This record gives sequence, C-alpha cells and structure tokens, in this order.
Amino acid sequence: MTPVVDLEQQQSGRPQCGRFLYIAALLLTAFLRMWLTADEDIRARHAAYDDLWFVKSAEVAYWGVETQNHLSAIRPPAYPLWLWMNQNLGIPQRIAIDLAFVSSALLLVYALRHVGMPRLWAWLTFVVIAFLPEAFRVFSLILSDAFAVPLMTALCGSLIMLLCTGRTIRWGVVTGIFASLFALNRGEGGMMAHGLLACLAGLLFLRAMANRQGFLPSVWGGVRVVIVPLVVMLAVTHLVKYVNYRVYGVYATNDLSAPGHASMMTALTSIDAPEKIDYVTISRTSLAMAYEVSPSLRELQTYLDGQVGDRWHKVTRQRRASLPPGEIISGYNHWALREAAYRAGKYTSIADADAFYAQIAREIRQAIEDGKIPGRLVISSYLDPDYGRWIPRLPASFQMVWQRICRNHEGINTLVDSSDVTANVSEAFDRVALRRKGLAGKSIAKFSGELITNGVRPRSLHILNGAGSLALAKIDLDSRRVPDTSPPQYVSPFEVEINGANPSTMIQWRVQMPENKVYYSRRPVPQRQQQFGFPEAGKSIRVDIKSAEVQLPEPTLRLGIRRWLDKTYRTVLPGIVYTGLGISAVALLLRRRKVNGLWLCCSLLLAAAVLSRLGLFTIIDATGWHGHQPRYTFAVVPAMLGGAMLLIHGGAREIFNVFLKKKPDTDPDPAVAVSNHA
Repeated sequence: MTPVVDLEQQQSGRPQCGRFLYIAALLLTAFLRMWLTADEDIRARHAAYDDLWFVKSAEVAYWGVETQNHLSAIRPPAYPLWLWMNQNLGIPQRIAIDLAFVSSALLLVYALRHVGMPRLWAWLTFVVIAFLPEAFRVFSLILSDAFAVPLMTALCGSLIMLLCTGRTIRWGVVTGIFASLFALNRGEGGMMAHGLLACLAGLLFLRAMANRQGFLPSVWGGVRVVIVPLVVMLAVTHLVKYVNYRVYGVYATNDLSAPGHASMMTALTSIDAPEKIDYVTISRTSLAMAYEVSPSLRELQTYLDGQVGDRWHKVTRQRRASLPPGEIISGYNHWALREAAYRAGKYTSIADADAFYAQIAREIRQAIEDGKIPGRLVISSYLDPDYGRWIPRLPASFQMVWQRICRNHEGINTLVDSSDVTANVSEAFDRVALRRKGLAGKSIAKFSGELITNGVRPRSLHILNGAGSLALAKIDLDSRRVPDTSPPQYVSPFEVEINGANPSTMIQWRVQMPENKVYYSRRPVPQRQQQFGFPEAGKSIRVDIKSAEVQLPEPTLRLGIRRWLDKTYRTVLPGIVYTGLGISAVALLLRRRKVNGLWLCCSLLLAAAVLSRLGLFTIIDATGWHGHQPRYTFAVVPAMLGGAMLLIHGGAREIFNVFLKKKPDTDPDPAVAVSNHA
C-alpha cells in the first residue's frame, strides 16, 4: 500500500509565517468581497411562481399554509426554509447569501489545498471565485438559483475532501448534508447530487484498479466512501417527504414531483399527435385527442381553451415568439394545467388534486393501450420524445449556454424593484429579506415620443425588459385621430420615466389594443423609430422616439469596482478556463499514464459537476424554454474556475517534471487519510 503522506510533518521545520500570511490574505479578501456589495440589497419582483412565491412560502415556514391551492408546494422546501431561518435570526438576506457564497468558496479552496495546490495559487483561486461579477446580480434576487451557487460550490469542496482524505464519516456526513440541501433546493438537484456521488465512486474504483488492488477491493473502495453521504441524503429527503405527506397528503419533495402529477404529465407527453411542433411536448392537438378519451381532463377544457390557456400562451410568446397561436411551451404546460385544475375547483387539497391528476393519467394510458389514440415512449415529460427534432439543435444551444457564462452580463444598473411591485409586495420583501435601505446603483431612463397606429385606437403602452418577461412601466394612452386618413390613423403622445432601466439593452415595447389584443416589438428601443405590423392587412404600429435620456447613478468606489470587474471578467473567465484545458492536455500527452492520479481524479470530479449542469440546461434550451439564462448556469461557474485553476497548476507541475526528468509526485491512495491542513 502506498504510504500516507503528511505534508505538515514534511514542513514542520519551516517557519509558520507563510501559513499565517495565507490565512490573513484569505480573511482580508473575504472582507473586501463583503464590503464590495455592502451598499446593495434584495430586489423585489412581482413573480408569482418565483420571487414572490419564495417570500410568501418563507413567511409561513413552508408548511404553515392555511388554505392549500395549486401554488402551495410547487417548489422544494430548502430555500424557503433558508429564508425563514435568516429572517428569524435577524440576518438580512443579501448579507446571508454573500456570507454563504464566500464560505463555500473558502471550503472549495481548502479542498484544493489537499490536492497539492500551493498557498499563493490557492489564494488566487479564491480571489477569482469570490469576485465573480454575475454574483452581484444573481444574489440580489430572491431565487433558489441564488442559493444553488453556494450549495454547489460547497458540495464540490466536500466531495474533493471525501476523495482526498478518506475520512468517510466526517466528510461523508458533511457531503450528505450539502447534497441533501442541493437536492431539496431545485427540482433537478437530486439527480445531479446522486450523479456526482456515483461519479466519485467510479473515480475511486478506476483509481484503485489502476493501482492493481483487484476488482472486488476496488469496488468496495468506491462504494464505502459514498455510503455515508447516500444514507444522510436519503434520510433527509425521506424526512421531508414524510412531513409533506402529513401536511399536504403527498409523499414527495414538492407538489410537482407528486406521483399523480408526474404520471399525468408523462401520459399527456406520450400522446403521439400527428402534428409535431418544436419546443412543445403537449400541443393543442394532443390535448384535443386527450379530451376525447379522458372525461377527467375534459373538465379542464373550458379553462385550457379559454382564459388560462390564452394567458400562458402569451407568456410562451415572450420566450418563443415563433410558436403557432395557442401553443404553450413545454416548460410552462404543467403550470397551465395546474391553474386550470385550480379554476375547476380540484384543489380542495393537494392530495385531492394529485388523485385527480392520477385519474387523468389512468384514462389516457388505458386509451393508448386500447389503441384509441397513438402513443410513444417517454423518458421524461420535460423532454420532447421526438429526439430527431431537437438533437441537431444541441450544438447551438450549448454554444449559447457557454457564451452566457463567459460574457457575465451583470446588469449593474437594473437592481431596483420592478415597476409592478405594489406596496404590500414590497412590505413582504422587507419583512422576509430584512431589506436594509434603498438600493444603490440606480439609473433613470426618460423617454418621450409618439405611438402611431393605423386602423385601430390603442389602449395602453407597456415597456418591458429585453426578454419581455418583466414589466417596467405602463402608460395609459390619450389618442387623437388624424383627420382625413383612411384607414384612420391615431397619434398617442407619451412620456415615461423608468428607474433602473438601461435603454440600450433592456427595453421592449408592448401595445395593448381593444379586445385585449397585444402586439410586441421585435427589437430593443435604441432605434428612433420602430415599426411592427398587425396580423390584419393594412394595420400597423409605429413608435417614434423624440428623446431618450439616461441619468446614471452617482459614481462610487464600490460601483466603479463592480463595473471594472464586469468588463474584466469577460476576458479573465474564458482565459482561465481555456488555459487550464490547454495546459492539462499538454501534460496528459507528455506524461500519459504517469500523471498524478489524485490531481486527475479531482479535476474529473469538478468537470463532471460543471458538465452535468451545462448539459442539462443545454438540453432544456434545445427542447423547451431558454436554458441559457445566467441564473440557471451560474451555479457551476465557481466550481469551473476552481477546476480550471487546479488544471493550470497541476498541468504546469507535470510539464515541469517532464523537462526535469522527475518521477511523478507522490500519489497517495485516495482512500488513505492524508494530513494536509489549511
């Protein structure tokens, strides 16, 4: 067996000054990172299925709802309970999430030290992770995606400690706790956490086989390390499921993963409709076929074909404007079905609603088995079973996901409450997030101009963000008809002032017409004149901007540093990643099988964490809604940078050893304890 290496004993005769300087540098860097965002706070948004839901759920500690409905338990409980805990401890949420992020980055750097990373390089790794500019924007939102960032970073650090030290009890429990929180934070967290534990076991098995320890001992060496975190993770997950069963009547981590709802979505997706539509797994044609064979689903037809369906189609158009009328994107169809069930009175309790969903699933499956409607194999209700349609889109989707990570669009001037936030909503955010003061970094955009329409009198003009998903302002129009025009032409002057908007990238027009018809512009505002047409011939809308003025926030040292970081990281982040990949590739070619196995295993583990999430949201982007949003992908960026810095150091060391004709560095068995503190 390879002897245990105790690096502290090897360095016991050296002065301890370097260690103290290293710790002092880490603490000073952490303090500077906290100071950099001390003038920021949480931004309130009126997002019923996201920010506002988390706030309301935290106010009742997730399980304290008085009346159950279709929104009671739509998310797992980890993030609402985190908000509730900070609220009761009196810790402002913006400070709490920054502290969690800095602490998780310190844990990752501590773990990388155990792989042999020197102190100076470890400190530089902490610097590049701690000052990621995307964190300034993501952490200002009440979203589980923000909480996923420190959880993923800490999970990667604990997995490396488990791989390096072999302390299966201590670090197994820690890893299990982080894996449980990650699994209970977002819907995909459980799959990713289990996948990383399986990857860890596989790496330990391959390393043991390379050391010629025999097949069965190698299998046991991999399995025994992941037993403890798996047991902890299963125990915590089933405890949450049991509490949900006692409160909501469903044995699941959240309502969406309840058996009845999951089976209904799978059954509807398995209908093989003759008409195939990109980004839509349950089309209107599929629903029409299902209505014929499912009396239970037919009870929802009035709502799905009416107001509920129309509303979710409008939301869909903001993501995929090219979809046919009435279709709902695959990432939103379950929300439409749940709202329709609620309107139909099926949510006397979540358990009753889930039983109703299960009945729909049984009726559709029976119809497919009887040959009344055609069926198809479904692996996941979130994926289009017609793989030939979306697999060719994967390269383009991956490119968009990767570019979004590298560009770091931080949006420093948009951190203000959205314009549709009412006083009650703002007060709820104040109570839960313990918001301290008005947000810094405000900008004000002032517009004046005219809306000119042919053929119809407009009702109102809405100004949205660039994605069309957030209302920034609403203007009720006072229109006058231009005489002697046919068709009649109407001119509607407007003036508007928007807090926190950047008109060069963040604005989109939406015009409300009679009979609730809505028309969107295709391009952002900078053009002085925009024209977008009606479906009806001879009708058009034109926006003439007379003036556009932006008042930027007063410059401060913190704001200047954040803007400089935002620009710098657009080069630094991809530069570090590509350098790490290049140096490690050269090292592997030169050393071949003689490379340090511990360095390689840890690098592969971090690569698996990064690629699993990038791959998941690449698939989501190719099959459903936009998966390249920064809040989805940012969770793995700290681990990616840590892995890239590890690749640079380890690869350079291996190349250096080749030219000096040195043997590979001592490579201890990962299952053997290694003492290498700090």
